[in-house]
Amino acid sequence: GKYLVLDIEKTNPPEMQGIYNSIVFAAVIEHLTDAKSTLKKFVPLLAPGGKLIVTTPSPRGKFILEIGGAIGIFGREDEAKFFTRKELTHLMLDCGLIIEHYRKFCFRMNQIIVGKKSDTKGMAARI
Repeated sequence: GKYLVLDIEKTNPPEMQGIYNSIVFAAVIEHLTDAKSTLKKFVPLLAPGGKLIVTTPSPRGKFILEIGGAIGIFGREDEAKFFTRKELTHLMLDCGLIIEHYRKFCFRMNQIIVGKKSDTKGMAARI
């Protein structure tokens, strides 16, 4: 497989459109200045039917993460954004993706959402 590692806010992805079956943002978007603009840059890299997979803490996890950060168990989450399910859904839809899956996990303190790029050249349907 092919892997791409770069500073996603400061660098535009290379011109490799439509080659990735999946792109994973694991515990990343909560630290971005502009999550929508950043994710939109990566959607063209997905092959038709490709998936954008995002995990991020849920608002329920904020309290635990803040306490853990204060006592040194976790990294500091002072600047982190905690997305609701509705915000994540709109984020994916605004990127032109079809929502394929959403679930909270780890005592509902984390969440995963999977957006799928349309198999056709038309716009993704809003569900």
